[in-house]
Amino acid sequence: MKAKLLFLSFLLSTSFLTTAQSDSTETIPDYKNVIRYNLTPTLVLGTGSYVIGYERVLNNYRSFSVNAGYIQLPRIGGNLLDTLQINRATKRNGFSFAADYRFYFKKRNKNYAPDGLYWGPYLTAYYFDTHIDVDVFDSGNLKGAFEAQSDMLFIMGGVELGYQFTMGKKRRWTLDLVLAGPSLRYDIINIKAEAKIDGEIDDAYLKGFFDALTSVFPSFGDLAKTGEINSSGFTSGFGAGYRYVVQVGYRF
Repeated sequence: MKAKLLFLSFLLSTSFLTTAQSDSTETIPDYKNVIRYNLTPTLVLGTGSYVIGYERVLNNYRSFSVNAGYIQLPRIGGNLLDTLQINRATKRNGFSFAADYRFYFKKRNKNYAPDGLYWGPYLTAYYFDTHIDVDVFDSGNLKGAFEAQSDMLFIMGGVELGYQFTMGKKRRWTLDLVLAGPSLRYDIINIKAEAKIDGEIDDAYLKGFFDALTSVFPSFGDLAKTGEINSSGFTSGFGAGYRYVVQVGYRF
């Protein structure tokens, strides 16, 4: 999915670069505010995620921006292990927050902020609260059921490189692409089971649920190298992160 987003960003950059650089240089920024919609959660996580953003131009070459919204993990279905079968998801909630401070290149860009190539530090946070009903089978017969609960927080801080296009006759529309954003990531995950089966919850059941989450959110696989999922449910650790964003906006 990351490769697809980077390829999409490249195509969009190629398509709009000529238009963005062909107009005359702005002497004064016409509009200092940008309201925008982040397409990335929908591209990565699917439908059901809504994130909006706001950018404020501070001077000709600097700005800051914030993003916030509702997100949810994709639906998880099918077999976890030979003995486990997902029944239904009772809860798939979450939110995201991001903030960055942008430095637009003076010599590279023909126009003032928020148009052109920029770099800057950023901080992001993602939280997911997911509850899933799981059926347990023994030799093909239903043995019982439990609810797997997961609370997950991902915090990333790093440096990004991006390009924002201002388009239209009055440059009111924008296309913002964060093309590279390496970071240090800290993850906190708490996975537990609400109900008990035959007096205890086998750690393999939770591991199966963890593997199912990894299938739809690969960052869990990275965390598995630094933490251990067991009946206590809690694990945390550091890892490498990456930010990539595609969003459209309107200046005012």
